[in-house]
Amino acid sequence: MTSPFQYDLYTRDRAFISLSARHPPAGFPLDRVKERIKATLDCLPTSHINLFGPNGNVELRDIRRRGESRGGGGHDSSIPAIRLSYKCFDNAYNNGRLSYTLLHEMGHIVDKSINPTCMNVLKTDFPRGFLAMISRYHGGGTTGFSEHYADIYADYFYNEIGGINYSVNRRDDLNIRNFATSKCGGNCPQCNRWLTRYTENIVDLPRGNELSTLRYDALFRSAPFSGIERGRVYTHTTSSLDSIIHEILNENPRFRRKHEGQINRDQETALPVGRKPGVTGL
Repeated sequence: MTSPFQYDLYTRDRAFISLSARHPPAGFPLDRVKERIKATLDCLPTSHINLFGPNGNVELRDIRRRGESRGGGGHDSSIPAIRLSYKCFDNAYNNGRLSYTLLHEMGHIVDKSINPTCMNVLKTDFPRGFLAMISRYHGGGTTGFSEHYADIYADYFYNEIGGINYSVNRRDDLNIRNFATSKCGGNCPQCNRWLTRYTENIVDLPRGNELSTLRYDALFRSAPFSGIERGRVYTHTTSSLDSIIHEILNENPRFRRKHEGQINRDQETALPVGRKPGVTGL
């Protein structure tokens, strides 16, 4: 802990992430939420975690809009930093093993990690996948292409890697039947224009699991997923570095002589996770 309200939360490879938690509400389960945030970050590829760099931050705060407390989050891709509302942990999809809102905000950082953004590249390079992504209903208050990328990013790691079922705000059938009035966040003219434009030539979007597969295909065609295997779970060791070095050196004396002090703390393992039928991967 670096201050009464700031904690050394998470390290991996080149990233160091602190947690700020000023004035949590009475009874807020801070210790459990810290473990939930760490478990969520454990699901992400090391290259995505490295986007945080040495000064990454996750901030818990009372997020307000027009004077009202909100249950969502926010991000700053230039630090980067992620903000999570204390209130968001009242929601079922943030109150279990993983935080969907944290994954969504991380999706924004990943989308904006290249210039132009991942969605703007997909719009040209993989229009059918781009269309599948923006047809995913988004119920948040913010609109635009990046919201759909962030949703699909969160869907993948929450559902396919985490093995947790989340189906809130899914209106795929409505969107497929009526492209002209398909909306995200209540009203998103930008996405509606592109849906209408593309459906003049592309009208064969699949449904159900095949639609999810197409969206994940688009996700994995974006640059930040280059070289990352589908279905892989990324876990970070909870043992101390000293104990790992001691254990490995005791068991491998020849390794000790050649590589002493050069131990990689990160582990990447394929696990039998809750993947949906039709989604390819390990």
